[in-house]
Amino acid sequence: MVGVRAPRSLSRVFDGPEASGGNWVRRVALTALAGLALGCATTAPVNQQTDRNCPGSVTDNAASPLEYLKMLQALGACQRGFGRWAHIVDGRYAGWIREQDLPGLVALVGSRAPCAHTVSIISSWMPQKPSFVGQEALFLIQAYRQNEFPPSPTSEGFYSHRDEILAWWRARS
Repeated sequence: MVGVRAPRSLSRVFDGPEASGGNWVRRVALTALAGLALGCATTAPVNQQTDRNCPGSVTDNAASPLEYLKMLQALGACQRGFGRWAHIVDGRYAGWIREQDLPGLVALVGSRAPCAHTVSIISSWMPQKPSFVGQEALFLIQAYRQNEFPPSPTSEGFYSHRDEILAWWRARS
């Protein structure tokens, strides 16, 4: 490879410390180590449990939709970082929400109590703020309508379907 020369910026790296001023590689290495140390010092462990009211696992199963909403409220009240605003559902469940669950869910649609979102494991989005019980109740009612829980990848923004879902409820009552 006679006559082939690397571009000037690359030749500084490969020609050794004399050509690059001697400190370039050292500065890059120290910057990377400092960034790594700073990142490790400020990141909370994933499984940190600092509140006794936190569910033991984000995959805890609830026996009924109303118990599920209580679990979402407890999860939203946790003092941990990662996953605080989301309960991750690792599958799709048909028939979990029954017709007799609907009156209790409809009664909670107006609740603004904070809680965690429902997020499917296939979702590419993780909510960055809390949900509220009324939104999650609407999400569960929609799951009944579709006979599949969760009915979409995430419950975030689902309150916008409120009028449509309540009109469906009134029409069938």
